[in-house]
Amino acid sequence: MAVNRGELPRGSEPELERKLSKEASGGGTTSGANRVSSGGADPFLGHSSALNAFLSSLRRAATSEGTVLLTGESGTGKSRAAERLHAWSPRAAGPVVAVSLVATSSTLIEATLFGHERGAFTDAHRSRQGIFRRAHGGTVVLDDIEHLAPETQ
Repeated sequence: MAVNRGELPRGSEPELERKLSKEASGGGTTSGANRVSSGGADPFLGHSSALNAFLSSLRRAATSEGTVLLTGESGTGKSRAAERLHAWSPRAAGPVVAVSLVATSSTLIEATLFGHERGAFTDAHRSRQGIFRRAHGGTVVLDDIEHLAPETQ
């Protein structure tokens, strides 16, 4: 998993995933561990140097005004990382609006992201705010963006 301006050492993702799985299942100790919870049942747990480096990079990225790209295999905690990033950012008081782009047709992506007016297309029976407007002052999480056609990205 990588973040803008900070990246885990190459090859550490599988080790981090194994350690997190072991900790979450009760197979490891949490004494002295990083415990970062977003209020859910599955906080980041661990005490490895890779996790420490990742959390440090995430905190640095949270203070920037730049766009952050979280990458990694399915199930590695990108959504959790996005939640923490938002919580540590100056935008924490604003909303987090997430959209799974795998479930959004390429013909409706513009309306989903930017909104639309009533009658703009077939079945647009009312105006609707887009993701970016709803997230004003907060954070937008575009999940599964790799599923969009390159020209749409």
